[in-house]
Amino acid sequence: MKIIQLGFMICSTSLLLMAGGQELYNIKCKSCHGIDGSTKALGQSQIIKDMSTQDIVDAMNSYASGDKQGAQPFVKAIKKDFVTKHTQEELKAVAEYISKP
Repeated sequence: MKIIQLGFMICSTSLLLMAGGQELYNIKCKSCHGIDGSTKALGQSQIIKDMSTQDIVDAMNSYASGDKQGAQPFVKAIKKDFVTKHTQEELKAVAEYISKP
């Protein structure tokens, strides 16, 4: 019985994070990257819809660390602000939402 409850809790948490990923994407990312991540933000960025979950997480974390090269300073500031205000679990949920086929 406890194994079933644990499984249910893990599935529920995963579903909440996915819903949270979609919600965060819609609030924070959609205006520049488009409804499904297929728009080049500011006409310059990589299309994120084609990226893997891990590549998206790595890119977001590179903004937080200041390692991301080539982005305009105000874009770096916007993304660094987003990344530093959210947990790694939330960032992964956003990345999983974006990279879903």
